[in-house]
Amino acid sequence: MIATDKHYLVLEPGLEYEFMLEDLELAMTKEQLHRVTTKWNSGQEIENIAVSERRHAVEILIAIVHQSRKRETKIKRPLGYRGELRKSSLLVPGREQLK
Repeated sequence: MIATDKHYLVLEPGLEYEFMLEDLELAMTKEQLHRVTTKWNSGQEIENIAVSERRHAVEILIAIVHQSRKRETKIKRPLGYRGELRKSSLLVPGREQLK
């Protein structure tokens, strides 16, 4: 891949690529994005937000990461903290899970 001056990656022709997250919907209304952000900042877990917003948990995670990357940070709750260690739907299937 070629990095440009703006840090965008450009796909090189002739190579095989795996397009990631193609089964997810990565767009959401600004209203829904605001609700997700508010719920995250108030302490709700990703899985609970996903259920209430009727979205995949990974879409919620991506929305939180998206909001945290904005110049005016809208995320107030740390991203690295996930509450108690517990079995999570975000862990890799087929791998050793937390007990």
